[in-house]
Formats: sequence, structure tokens, C-alpha cells
Amino acid sequence: MFSFVKSRPPLIIFFLCIVTLAVTIFCYAFYIKNTDLILDTDRKHDWLELLRHFNNLHTCLELNHNFDMKKVVDDSFIEMTTVKTLISIKYTDFIKKFATVQGVLTLDNWHTNCPKSYAKPSNLQIYFDIPEVATNATKFDVCVTIKGPEEYLPKFSEPNCYSPIEKQSEKLKAFLSTSVDTKHKEFCREGTLTKLEFHAQEKDNFANFLSDNEKSLIYIHLLWTSYFLVFILLVIIIYGTLHSNSVYDRYFSK
Repeated sequence: MFSFVKSRPPLIIFFLCIVTLAVTIFCYAFYIKNTDLILDTDRKHDWLELLRHFNNLHTCLELNHNFDMKKVVDDSFIEMTTVKTLISIKYTDFIKKFATVQGVLTLDNWHTNCPKSYAKPSNLQIYFDIPEVATNATKFDVCVTIKGPEEYLPKFSEPNCYSPIEKQSEKLKAFLSTSVDTKHKEFCREGTLTKLEFHAQEKDNFANFLSDNEKSLIYIHLLWTSYFLVFILLVIIIYGTLHSNSVYDRYFSK
């Protein structure tokens, strides 16, 4: 056996790598099973990608007295939730006319990394109040509320920002619509184009954790993977033992 090992260093390196990988996977499976709260990094990555998607959208503000949110929002999802995030928006003469803004953020060309039990919605709702801004300001920050299905929006241990206290105002309400391009003839025909800049997630306050079912599934997959690697190790050991014995027998038969 020793002569077989000594004459095949690449096989020994491969053997040690398999041993290391098997031990690592087994330890990780043990960690998954015995840790209460494990951050769902896929949900965190989805949220960051969603903010980037929003930043690439074309945004339109328009006055629409007959706007009905139910016509553009899919309300077939049972579990709905809201999240707050900070945006920057240009302070134009057009937006000065309004006190509040409500509308939709399209999810066209955006895909989640986490497969869901149902198809993604076509839009997410967004609404915010216009705060008091200095007359010489060209841009202002505001805390917006985004509403959508619970499975597509993250949870946070604390709000990312706080909305200003709503005040009674005689100003109008604006409707906000978004599109991945401006080629559609009906898009922003009676409004004005603007730009929403969603701020990057600065607080590390994500509160999305793996469920017990997800942890059990990951644990089982990791455990069977480590078992398979152990099986490979046994095959290598048996092969080395048998091969060295055959070499030993041929040597003495001479």
C-alpha cells in the first residue's frame, strides 16, 4: 500500500482534497441544522438587484383625476407587505404642484433569484408625500413606501427611513408610471419625464431568515453530498489496497 501511495502523488492530493471537502460540507450541514437564525442571502441579493432595476427605469409624473390603482396592480396575491426606502428626485416646477405621489414600478426585465410558488407580479405600488423643500433646491430626498407580495419584498429589523407626517394640503395628487423604455406611444403622453434615484442599502438590517423547511432541505442535500464524497474515498482506498496487493503478489511470484 505504501509503495502504491508513494508512486502516485496526484492521487494522494486528490484524496486529501476530497477529505477536506467532505469534512467542510459535513460541518456546514451541522451548522445549518443547529443554527436558529440564518440570513437568507438570496432575498438580500434580490432586493439590491431590485433597487438597481428601479434606477434604470424611465419615470413619468402626470395628473390623472380618474386614476384607479386596482386597474394596474395585481391584487391576486394574498400576503402583501410594505417596505420603506429612500430615493432622490428632481425638484421641478411640475412636481411643486403636487402634495402626494402614487403609482407603480414595473417589474419588466427583472427576475428573482429565488423561485416562488407563483408567478411574479407585473408591478409594485409606490407612494410618498412631497416634503417642504427649499425654493433653490434642485433635488430632494424622500422616504417612499413600496407595496407588493410578501415573497418578493424583504423584511427589515427597523425601517430604512421615516416618512414625513402627512399634512392636509390643497395641492393635487400625481400619478407615477414607469417603463423599461420610452418607445411606447402611450407612455407619458400627458406628463413629464423625471428620474428616481433609489439609494443603495446602507443599513445592514435585513431580517429575512431561512425557514425550517428550507434549512431541512439544505441539510439533507449537504448530508447526502458528504456521504457521496465518503463513498468516493472508500473506493479510492479499496482500489489502492487491491492494486498494491496485486503488485505485491506479482513481485513475489517472480
